[in-house]
Amino acid sequence: MSTRTRAALLGVFVGLLFVGPAVGGAVAPAPTGGSAAGADATQLTSQQSLAPDNETLRIGLQSDGNARWTIRSNYSLATDADERAFRALAADYTDGNYGAGRVAAFRTASQRASEATGRSMVIRNVKRSANVTNGTGQLVLQFTWTNFSRQSGERLYADDVFNTSGQTWLPGLEPYQRLVIEPPPAHTIVRATPAGYTVSDGTVRWEGPREFAPGDLSASYQRVENSGPGFPVALAGLVVGAVAVVAVVGYLVRSRDGLPVPPLPTSTSGDESGETAVTDGASAESADAAVAAGATGDTDEGDAVDAELLSDEERIERLLERNGGRMKQATIVKETDWSNAKVSQLLSAMDDEGRIDKLRIGRENLISFPDEDVTDLDDE
Repeated sequence: MSTRTRAALLGVFVGLLFVGPAVGGAVAPAPTGGSAAGADATQLTSQQSLAPDNETLRIGLQSDGNARWTIRSNYSLATDADERAFRALAADYTDGNYGAGRVAAFRTASQRASEATGRSMVIRNVKRSANVTNGTGQLVLQFTWTNFSRQSGERLYADDVFNTSGQTWLPGLEPYQRLVIEPPPAHTIVRATPAGYTVSDGTVRWEGPREFAPGDLSASYQRVENSGPGFPVALAGLVVGAVAVVAVVGYLVRSRDGLPVPPLPTSTSGDESGETAVTDGASAESADAAVAAGATGDTDEGDAVDAELLSDEERIERLLERNGGRMKQATIVKETDWSNAKVSQLLSAMDDEGRIDKLRIGRENLISFPDEDVTDLDDE
């Protein structure tokens, strides 16, 4: 492919696929006549002056071969005029009157990829949303691309779908963009190309600016079966069980032989666990009262009511606040009673948005606020 042809493809496809709706979307109809037309023209000019500061293109692979795309475009709204312009843009965007060219470009790309791979592909379940939070406007485009990946045995490949006949419909990323490919649950990364990516929990990220040649872009995953807790965890459980058995047997033997028997503890001593010891003949009633007081010390009625109004992201942030600003991902799964897949996807999205940081430590993820000091990990 000549340099001129490649440059033309880069301009066309990146302009339609990977530039925010305010720049690469469908052009609004030209205003006609009267003062209202002048106002529309001013509004359109203000909208077109907005450009995304950063954009994340997330491809969530599914085990059935489909992929759920989520494109988040973030805009800094420095002035009231910026916010008014964005809200007007967002209203047109969610109504489908603005940015339609981007969806059309994806449909064209899926048709050409379908012809090249021989797999029938369609774009469906298109959803648009917008929000404004703390001076940042966000446009979100979501859709499902069917038969996006190919399967062979226990492996899943996202590779040939990026190509058309002798070309690629994804020739590059702009400087403010990030491309993310996320595996389905119970899959682990095998290989990804081209080089220059980062990977966390099997999720691969490429940062712009960069170009992709035909056949460059790929990610392959292997399905893995969950074999339960690892050997160290199982061994620790056996040791704890053995110690408990020895303690009980010793207690029974000493009672039978008439030897002095120390009283079995009714609870642990007051420590970081928040539980209260019962000593010096304290009554069962006072013990129950102490435990009840300790259990409710950090909770009030307002928290229970407010929790119903919180978003998933805000629930995660509240959990972090109550746990000193950092938690293990497995603990978040347990506290929220959500599936591991949901928590993983939610944390990845919050990491992309800069709301939390994910740090891989051994076989676990440590989740913290961006400004949290995680250099001291002895207690993790």
